[in-house]
Amino acid sequence: MLTVVSARGLADEDWWGESDPFVVGDVESSTTGQVVSMIKTAVVWDTTSPEWNSGFALSTAGEMTPGDTVVFTVADFDDTTDDLLGASERFAPSCSDQGTRDLPLKMDGSQAGTLRVKVECRQESEPLLLSMVKMAAYVYNLVPSAGPWVLKASMVLDGDAVGIYQVPKPPNHTPSKTLAASLPDTAAVTLQ
Repeated sequence: MLTVVSARGLADEDWWGESDPFVVGDVESSTTGQVVSMIKTAVVWDTTSPEWNSGFALSTAGEMTPGDTVVFTVADFDDTTDDLLGASERFAPSCSDQGTRDLPLKMDGSQAGTLRVKVECRQESEPLLLSMVKMAAYVYNLVPSAGPWVLKASMVLDGDAVGIYQVPKPPNHTPSKTLAASLPDTAAVTLQ
């Protein structure tokens, strides 16, 4: 999972208020050298220190495969033409080098802020839902607590309202080891 976390130190390119930044990542194939896809965050309105926490799969068809690189561009959304706020050097996310990185943004050769990204990989045997829940738990700094269907976080992600709930295990209930290993104590549910 590649997460575009936040940016700091961006320029203010708006006449009224502050910039309305978003990030575009051009993914370049490690085998062909061609741009094979693009990842894009939502716009965060009126700030020069946006928080996105937008996650993208590293090995999903159409996004990234191991060895691919990405160049991030941060821009200010405008009704007519978006203003460039800065761009990163080529970044190669790797499961052997997981964690958070602050990537310098440059514009015309000068420092233009920093972009924070996080690389997190899941084990092949780990269910995708469990991996997504772990990522959400990290992003929202969730700590398990007792109680039936406790809403831990809610957000809008790509236009969908999402709630993350913790579901308590029933007392005196012992599921099989296989089932217990595959079911998290927390689940992500799309709200209608």
